[in-house]
Amino acid sequence: MPRRYNIREETKALGASQIMISLFHCALGTFWGFLMQLEEDSTSVGPKPLIVVIAYSFASAFFFMTSGSSSVIQKVPSRSHRLILAIVLNILSILVAIAGLMILGFEFVMFEEKSEEYTWSNMAGMMLIHYLILSTVAELVLTCMVIHWMRRAFHHEVVPEKFSRSTLPEASVSESLTSESSKE
Repeated sequence: MPRRYNIREETKALGASQIMISLFHCALGTFWGFLMQLEEDSTSVGPKPLIVVIAYSFASAFFFMTSGSSSVIQKVPSRSHRLILAIVLNILSILVAIAGLMILGFEFVMFEEKSEEYTWSNMAGMMLIHYLILSTVAELVLTCMVIHWMRRAFHHEVVPEKFSRSTLPEASVSESLTSESSKE
């Protein structure tokens, strides 16, 4: 019989939040694509940094979506293979979020260097970087919480009722003996 572990019910809500953040990253990646097409050549940071940010937006959305989905599919008494899968996917999401924060830090510096003139494309790029950084930090915090809760679930194994102490035959015999002795 596979082992089952007790997880917090809030894990599903955090998984749904991870999915919403992944959809937000997809939307921001789309906005980055529009910004790349409309950017002015005089204040442009170049196509390579923009392509890196677009690639990060969609790649992180994929990882955040899968880790969020693995958190949502957990049942309250969850099986060990589901917990291990969710932990592995959430660890991958943490690694992607850390890599993304480094990429976005470099992009922030690149856009800041070009901010001698306040053009709409530069200001829009800075705004999109801020949104991506904030949502990546939110994803990092959520993912760390989910991993912590799932790791703690391994310490709380759920014992099926047919194997619980009250349903074992010797428990009922000992209970009946104590009740008979108390009657006398």
